[in-house]
Amino acid sequence: MITIIPDMLPENHPLESLPMTPRYITIHDTANPAPGANAEMHGRYMRSQAAIDREVMWHFTVDDREIRQHLPLNRNGWHAGDGWYGNGNRQSIAIEICENADGDRAKAESNAAALVAHLIRTQPSLLPFPECVVQHNRWSGKDCPRVLRGRPGGWEAFLSAVAAQLSESRRQVPVRDPAGRLLCSGWLEENTTVVPLRALAEALGLVVEWEQATAEARLRWPGGA
Repeated sequence: MITIIPDMLPENHPLESLPMTPRYITIHDTANPAPGANAEMHGRYMRSQAAIDREVMWHFTVDDREIRQHLPLNRNGWHAGDGWYGNGNRQSIAIEICENADGDRAKAESNAAALVAHLIRTQPSLLPFPECVVQHNRWSGKDCPRVLRGRPGGWEAFLSAVAAQLSESRRQVPVRDPAGRLLCSGWLEENTTVVPLRALAEALGLVVEWEQATAEARLRWPGGA
């Protein structure tokens, strides 16, 4: 189980954030190797006039010690460089991985991989893995995430780390009804059994629908409203 520290931008932040149904997770590097340029500092930076003038904001910043969230996952950020209507800006959750020289970069990447796996498990609107996890470079051609891209096999290793997190977290456990009949399979996260909503609902005879306008899952009986 990961810990996410709420560090949300204020509702009166000058940059407008629009409703979003996330389909992708976009990975960035902060491009700031200065000592002290950790997740907390970047949260403060987004509140600065410099960031407002650059028109940038994103969802998460990850360093070797913390994961900080700055925007709700149903609101967009401005991070991908593909414009007002671009899929990067309008359909992706942005994660910035810190490069601060006084941090442990390998641990920061490990934390980022754990966060990506958590999002894949908890955000049903995302495309299947690994299609849902993309580089900033995909949207704008920028050399970002530059550390991962600059290391031979760096991006492939990051995706492998995400896959390992998903595999490790998903030790399968059976889920049965009171009569002992198998309904579906779930997985353990520490002491919590996690069950896919669709699998459990369909085993109970319900229909699961995704409401695009409200970014909500809805359950109904077959033939019902």
